[in-house]
Amino acid sequence: MWTNLIKIKNKLNLLSIEDALNTATEHFVLHYIDSPRLTAELLLAYSLNQYREYLYSHFHDLIDETARNRFESLVNRRIQREPVAYILGHKEFWSKDFNVTPSVLIPRPETEFLVQSSCNILISHRRPLRIVELGTGSGAVILSLLSEYPDHFYCASDISSAALQVAVSNAVKLGVLGQIQFVQSDWFSAFSPKNARFDLIISNPPYIPTNDILSLSPEIFQYEPYSALDGGMNGLECIIHIIRHAHMYLQDKGYLVIEIGWNQDKDVFNAVQSIGIYDHLCFISDYGGTPRVAHIQKK
Repeated sequence: MWTNLIKIKNKLNLLSIEDALNTATEHFVLHYIDSPRLTAELLLAYSLNQYREYLYSHFHDLIDETARNRFESLVNRRIQREPVAYILGHKEFWSKDFNVTPSVLIPRPETEFLVQSSCNILISHRRPLRIVELGTGSGAVILSLLSEYPDHFYCASDISSAALQVAVSNAVKLGVLGQIQFVQSDWFSAFSPKNARFDLIISNPPYIPTNDILSLSPEIFQYEPYSALDGGMNGLECIIHIIRHAHMYLQDKGYLVIEIGWNQDKDVFNAVQSIGIYDHLCFISDYGGTPRVAHIQKK
């Protein structure tokens, strides 16, 4: 339907913004794409190099052939279930706009609880703290913290050099590149317990059980980086690894704040208790009431 309408309108040179939005929306509905109208608006605005608001003040304007072709290409990519964030190359998080590529996970609203929990720690300390994020990805979490509380020392690490490039680009975008250090590291591998003593360690590690990944939406399992999703057979391998080793890199009374998956709070509680190095643990629930962030303090 989309291609046929394009061909007819092209001959008459009558494809308007309204036509394009309506046709793309219908196409998305037929292919069970989430938020079909919003998706059409975002992709058309991007094709026209305009803001969404422009569309409704120019509803009857005709679209030139270059923009039509670009829009049709983007619509087809979305129908193939490519996430809108990867198509557009950016995603809003913590009221800021972050670059994203298929090298990094797309920042999600529930991860803002990780930021909020970390903010609560920074608010309660007047002295500058040393903060590291493990598996920074796009850098959305730690750069959001830095933008709110710039008077601390920040470090972001990731095993992926491609992910670090995205995080660096976001630091440049936010104008804070000189206020944060980036390190390529497989969790703690690049740090020495003698020299790397942090007050706060943050992480949103992979926590999807391996056998569950293919049951996720195609937008996730076909496009997002597998290594950032796969938490091992029970989804807990990376989480438990971090909990077991973090205390060696924390100052006394330092904090570990870590995002966890659905129904993992009991296993995290047991892991923390078995180590005996931590004396405080609480869970912060997300909008759906699921324990989403483990807030842990070293003795």
